[in-house]
Amino acid sequence: MAYAVSRVEDSGVYSYRGDYEQSMVSGSSEGAMLTPHRLTQMLLEGAVVSTQHAISAIDRGDEEAKIFSVDRCVEIIDGLYESLNMERGGEVAQNLAVVYLYSKQELLHAKVENCTDTLSVIVDYLSGIRDSWSAIA
Repeated sequence: MAYAVSRVEDSGVYSYRGDYEQSMVSGSSEGAMLTPHRLTQMLLEGAVVSTQHAISAIDRGDEEAKIFSVDRCVEIIDGLYESLNMERGGEVAQNLAVVYLYSKQELLHAKVENCTDTLSVIVDYLSGIRDSWSAIA
């Protein structure tokens, strides 16, 4: 599963093409034009939902769905981490980097150990970031 963000000239608008969130963007199979702020909101929401799906999959004993959901969330977090601008973002970007790396580590641990408590903590962290990000809209 791939997530691609490409800048469209100097307009500040980004083109997003991703497997999971594509249907949330629009009905178009060609992707959609998004601001960086909206794209980040959508990725955070996707990470929260994927983690919640992993919890449900563990509760149902559905190993395949658990793996798929955790892997999806890890990919989203990787994209969020890679999008951080440490120079311009300063301390906020550094703090987000720590949370993203910690979340990824804990997701992988929870995937192996089937630990829904760990996944619930990750949902809380990511929900907090998502809610804060939405509040600055």
